[in-house]
Amino acid sequence: MTSIDTYPIPLAGSDLLLDETEQLIWSLLDDELPEVGVVELENILREQPNLCRLYVKCAQLHFDLVDAFGNAGEASMNTSPPLRIYSEEQC
Repeated sequence: MTSIDTYPIPLAGSDLLLDETEQLIWSLLDDELPEVGVVELENILREQPNLCRLYVKCAQLHFDLVDAFGNAGEASMNTSPPLRIYSEEQC
């Protein structure tokens, strides 16, 4: 268990925001999020930095699954961080 798993992600005002953020994160990681969605996700994470841990957890799970099972139907995975707003220290 990593340290990120030991602390719950505090809600950022509502379960609805948490659900919306998680949907945006998974769409981004699955390369299905249009640019307007990327901007929306970046804005949410700027305004609600506590949700950055959710992004990190989802990204780690995504990476682990791709590493274990491959990226179905695709030759390679883009390994660059998809968001441009956080450094490792901020998450």
